[in-house]
Formats: sequence, structure tokens, C-alpha cells
Amino acid sequence: MTTEEQWYTNKDIFAMVRDLEKTLGETNTAIRKYNGVHEKIVANSQKINEQIALCAQKRAEEHGKSESYGTLIKIWPVLITTVMAVFTIWISTR
Repeated sequence: MTTEEQWYTNKDIFAMVRDLEKTLGETNTAIRKYNGVHEKIVANSQKINEQIALCAQKRAEEHGKSESYGTLIKIWPVLITTVMAVFTIWISTR
């Protein structure tokens, strides 16, 4: 290339390089901010998952308790009837 075929002058190229440096600096700043946000999101996501697991565990425990109470309520009349029958038989044999 000869000087007559140059598309840009040295001054134009220098200005473009300066603009690119400025843009690169802004990009680096944005990447640093993103990296910090990404780490926070990952940490918060882990905390949320732990809380979900804890809630699921508590829900399962409560469900187990309610089933136990339900079984007791279902069996209770049978137990009372059996005790009353045994007591009646015992009284009648005296």
C-alpha cells in the first residue's frame, strides 16, 4: 500500500484505538460486576435450595404425624369397644 491508498490517517487510527481502549475498559468493568453478581446468585440459589429441602423435610414429618393421629383416631373406637366387651364379660362372670 502506498500513502495514496491509505483509508485512514494515523490520527484517525489513533482516535479509533483510544475509543477501543475506552470500550474495553467499560467491558472489563461490566465483566467484574457480572462476576460478583453471578457469585451472589449462586450463593443465594444454594440457600434457597437448602430452605426448600428443609421445608420438604418438615412437611414430610408433619404428614407422618398426621397419619399417626389418623390411625389412632381410626383404632380408638375399636379399642374402646374391645375394652368395654372385656369389662362386660368380666363383670358378667362374677
